[in-house]
Amino acid sequence: MQDYVPLQLEEGEQVVQTIRGRVSPSISDLTLIVLFSPTLMLVIWLSLHRLFRPVNYILTTRRVLVMEPQSVVDEMAIKDIQRIRTLRNAMMIQSSSGPLWLSRLSRLPDAWQFEATLEKVRKLN
Repeated sequence: MQDYVPLQLEEGEQVVQTIRGRVSPSISDLTLIVLFSPTLMLVIWLSLHRLFRPVNYILTTRRVLVMEPQSVVDEMAIKDIQRIRTLRNAMMIQSSSGPLWLSRLSRLPDAWQFEATLEKVRKLN
């Protein structure tokens, strides 16, 4: 398990829910693996394992964060959320600044639980 950098919370902010997941590799990453090591299956599997980067989805009382071990990758303030679209294993949160995609929610049975918690936090704000 990789260590994550400490999360800096704002004054009065609390963590509500944290979910571990993995970000899948892009098509170009997979193409490079196939081109450079087509016969070495072990190298392919090890490379794929490294390409699926660990990520944490963190819901606080004020924002939704996507955090990799090195830093916070993306975040969105809860008060800026305009629309939420949820599928079983993915969620898109839309704001005026753009979308925030949460996918591969591996620790939840489905993304709908994360959405329900997010809606409860939105009502409190």
